[in-house]
Amino acid sequence: MQDNPEELLPGLGNILQAAVQYGLDVDDLLHTFAEQSAGFGDYEDAGNISHYFSYCYHLALYHERAGRLSEALDWTIQSLMLAHQSRHDGNFKRCLALFESLREGVTEEQARRYHKAVAECLG
Repeated sequence: MQDNPEELLPGLGNILQAAVQYGLDVDDLLHTFAEQSAGFGDYEDAGNISHYFSYCYHLALYHERAGRLSEALDWTIQSLMLAHQSRHDGNFKRCLALFESLREGVTEEQARRYHKAVAECLG
């Protein structure tokens, strides 16, 4: 992935999906690519937004399984916004369900961001 930067986003998404499915620890790998992955949100084309959704959603699940509820909620809210942006109702519902399952750990700031994201659906 280091030699092919265009494969980093889908590659990390697939790795996170496998980590969630098989209970793997990929913290070191995520740390290695932290700087590059910080720019994933800048993509605007549909293909990369789809890959970014998968990355964010699976990162939320990964953090949830690791007991890091605050990080899981942050990534769930990001996923929710991406699902709405891409008009993917199925993904949006998955994010709503995940958020509700994590609601016990929500901070005031996260609740505000969540309500703002959901309110955008009404407008």
